[in-house]
Parts: sequence; C-alpha cells; structure tokens
Amino acid sequence: DGNPGTIRLLAVAKAKVLDPVDMQQRAPDAIRRVETAVRAIEAKTVVKTLIEPVRTINQYRAGQGREVVTGEAFRNELKTLIDTASVNDTVVIYTHSHGLRNGFEYVQPLGGMVLDLPVRRPPHAGVFLWDEYADLILRIPAKNVVVLTMSCFSGALIKHLNTPGMAKKWKDREQTGRNFVVMTSQNDVLKSEPIRIGNQMLNPFTYAV
Repeated sequence: DGNPGTIRLLAVAKAKVLDPVDMQQRAPDAIRRVETAVRAIEAKTVVKTLIEPVRTINQYRAGQGREVVTGEAFRNELKTLIDTASVNDTVVIYTHSHGLRNGFEYVQPLGGMVLDLPVRRPPHAGVFLWDEYADLILRIPAKNVVVLTMSCFSGALIKHLNTPGMAKKWKDREQTGRNFVVMTSQNDVLKSEPIRIGNQMLNPFTYAV
C-alpha cells in the first residue's frame, strides 16, 4: 500500500551480578552501539531498551536496586510488539545476555537466555526459554522481523526454529512478502567469547552488527 512502516528496535542487556563489573558493562555498551547503528539507518526508529544496571555483588546483597530485566519484563515487551507492530513495520530485536546449554534441564530443556540475577534466588527463576521466545517472535505481525542474539549456545534458538513443527510456522513468509531473519553469535554447543579490538573487549558478533 506504499506505507513504508516504522522501524522498531527492542534491545535487551543483562549480565549476571556475579560477573565482574567491567564484564557487566559490556552489555549496556553493546545496546548503545546497536541503538546508534539503527538510528543511523532511520532516525525515527522507535526504540525500547531493557538494560540491567551494573552493580556489585555486595550492592545486590544489600538490596540496592530492583531488577529491571526479568523474564516477565522481556515477555511483556514482546507481547507489546505483537499488539502494536503493523504489517508494514520492521522489528529488530537485539539481546545481549548469557545463555545456558544443559543447566536446569527439567525447566529449560532447550537452554535459554539468562534474564535473572542468580543470587539468593532459585537458579532457574527468570530464565527465558528459547521455545517461548520462538513462539512469541513468530507472532509479531511485522513485514520484517530481525532477531539478533548474543549469548553462549544461542544457536539453540535457530535449532529450535528449524524443528518441523516450528519451521512450518515461518516457511511460507517469503511467498507472502514477509522476511524473517535470525542471527546468533554462536551455535548451540559453543560459548560466545569476547575478543580484544584495540583497547576494548568486545563480542565479535556485536561488533559486526
């Protein structure tokens, strides 16, 4: 209909509170880089960010600040995209977090993005599972859906999307003029390690994006 639609970016960053502070800082730094890149393409991009503040283990134990990035918060943002994105929109979802391969298999058999601070809480609380993520992103009605995932073992998302039951939900998109692109920083069995570029420690996936 000639309507170019809106570019919508949902960018999510969360490290573990057990990570060193400099490692935690790489997550919000990555979000800022991606946001800058998307705005350079389209200044009117609608941006929503979920960024967990950097805090030390002592600050967390002292109750200084509530968690911002939880499984519930991320789920709500995805549901908002499902409800608000138009058929002409382009939706870009970028996540920078930890991923699990075999941990807590009785609740997350496919691995998942760690969206909780695993200190003094059940170890699986807040973890967002790949199968739930796949189901929600496939419900976003936008013409173009681009999913960029930086975490260890993140290829588990692609592996799940390619299972027969899931693949048939997106295989016909090209025929209807819709695009679905998923890129992950690693496959489902390897960790996603940072590298040094100049004087900075960066994840090569984020650097390339």
